[in-house]
Amino acid sequence: FAVIDDLHRHRNALPKGRLYIHVAKKWTKTYDRTSNYLSPNSFRQVLLDSVFTIVPPGHNYETFRFWESVECGSIPVVVSGHQERCGTFGTPYIRSVDGIECPVVLLGENQTAGAFLRSVRNDAEFWEIRQKQLLRWYTAFKNEIYSGVLTKLMTTPVQRPT
Repeated sequence: FAVIDDLHRHRNALPKGRLYIHVAKKWTKTYDRTSNYLSPNSFRQVLLDSVFTIVPPGHNYETFRFWESVECGSIPVVVSGHQERCGTFGTPYIRSVDGIECPVVLLGENQTAGAFLRSVRNDAEFWEIRQKQLLRWYTAFKNEIYSGVLTKLMTTPVQRPT
C-alpha cells in the first residue's frame, strides 16, 4: 500500500512515540499468537489511544477500519484516490447529523498521509476538540439510525400467516 510506504517515509512527522504503524505480513482468518497480528485487545487499545486512524479504501469509504476507529473515538483519515479501481458508492455516512459536522479527514487525490501528519502535528488542541465532536457525531448518527429502524418497525404492517 502506498499509504504505508508514505507513513514510513515520514515517521518523524510527529514527535517520537506518537506514530504507530503495524502491518501484518499475511492475512489469515484467525488470530493466533504466532502471527504478527495484534491481539483484539491490543488492537482496540491502539485505536483508543489514537487521535487518527488511517483508513485505506475498500469498495467504498464504509470499511471496517472506518467504523472501528469511529467507535473508539479516533478520527478516521480516509485515503481516497483509489476508488476508481475499487468502485465507489459515494460517502453517504460522511455527513452532518443533527447539525454536527462529521469530523472525518478525507485525503484528496494529491494529498499524502505524511503531508497531512506534518500539517497537523502542532495543533493538538484543535484535534482534541475534533475527537470530542466525533463522539458527539457518532452518538447522533447511531440515534438517527435507531430511530429510523424503530419507525420502520412500528409502521410496517405485520403479515400474518394464513
